[in-house]
This record gives sequence, C-alpha cells and structure tokens, in this order.
Amino acid sequence: MSEIQYISKRVSYRELPHEITVVISPRISKTKFTLLTVWLALFIICGLLIASQLFVKGYDFYTKTGLFAFTAFWGWFIYKTGYAWFWRKYGAEYIRIHDNQLTIKRAINSYGKTYSFLIGNIKGMDRRDLPERSFSAELEKSFWVVAGERLKFDYMGREIRFGLQLNDEEAKRLVQLFIKWFKNNKG
Repeated sequence: MSEIQYISKRVSYRELPHEITVVISPRISKTKFTLLTVWLALFIICGLLIASQLFVKGYDFYTKTGLFAFTAFWGWFIYKTGYAWFWRKYGAEYIRIHDNQLTIKRAINSYGKTYSFLIGNIKGMDRRDLPERSFSAELEKSFWVVAGERLKFDYMGREIRFGLQLNDEEAKRLVQLFIKWFKNNKG
C-alpha cells in the first residue's frame, strides 16, 4: 500500500499501481471561518427581519412587491452563502484516476455528484491562469465563495475546470503529477 503524500497542507494524494486519488481540502483559517460564520448569521437575521414585513398589514402593493423581490434575492444568496459555509466546514474535492477514467467529485461529507471522463478523450491538461487585476479573479479567490477552479482540460470540445482555489504552486505540481501519471500508465 502506498502512503498518503502531501503537495501542501490542503492537497494530498495517494498513488497505487493502477489508481491515483487526490484530495483538495477547502479549509480556511479559523479567523476567516469565524468571519464567514458571523457574516452568515447576521445576514440570516437581517433578512428574516426584512422578510417578516411581508406579513405586516398596511403596506401598499408596490411595497409588498419590493419586499417579495428582496426576499427572493435574499433566499438565493442565503443558499449560496450557506453552501459556502458547509463547503468550508465539511467539504472536499476528490479527483481519482482509475479504470481508464478520471472522476471529479465535490462533496460535502459524502454528498456530491461525481463526474466521469474517459482518459482517452482528455486533451491539454493544464493550469488555468486567472487575470491578475480583475474583479472576477479576486472574487474567485475569496473565502466566501465556492469558485476559482485552477486546473483545466479539454474533453470532447468542452473545457472542464476543477481544483478549487489552488495556489500557483499547488496547481503546477498537480498538473505535473497528472501528466506524469497519464504517461506512465498508458495502456
């Protein structure tokens, strides 16, 4: 049996003769997680207070419509922020190569969808560089979102992205590991 090896504190892998499994942990510092928790709690409280006004009599139709629209947007953002909180607390990204397939699973505990790709159809495994000075790049690096895929490959004309919020060194080393593994395990 092969031992678990570490690329960084967040990225580990285990290599067996005909299989490799990589685990990317989304954990953040305790301070950042506490900030995310406080922000989520305050966001829930404030949103509930505003949404409760839907049940107060005396507002005209337009005010109620505005409150309803606010509540709908608030509900969507609560879902996204709650997902980010659970992702940071209990999540992991699993990349596994076995049986001539590469599988990617983003899971919270054991729940998550697995995507499978035939190795013969994968082309151009590489790092995905983010623009240095753009709003979207800064947002993808933020700890309150589940985004920022740093690895990519072409699969039958589609770009597949994975490797959430890896830094440059982690992304580089993972690409090297995958390319070396594909080369050594052909056939």
